[in-house]
Amino acid sequence: MIINWLEKFAERLSLFGAWVSAFLLVYMVCHILVEIFFRTVLDSSTYSLDEFVGYAVASMTFLSLGHAFQRKNLIRVNILTNA
Repeated sequence: MIINWLEKFAERLSLFGAWVSAFLLVYMVCHILVEIFFRTVLDSSTYSLDEFVGYAVASMTFLSLGHAFQRKNLIRVNILTNA
């Protein structure tokens, strides 16, 4: 009974991580578009694009790993397993 509850909790947690990763992807696209607009039209910058997008990429990668592992979508290197 506890194992079943734990599996459902892990599944919900990984799905939540996938949703947060999707939101971060949308955020990064919007931030880059705002930066492009500021640089071309206003001749200014947000001065934080590199830092925020870098943190978002790291967070997105980490948070989506659980969902990818659950769906068996991770890249597998078969050098040792095929030998």
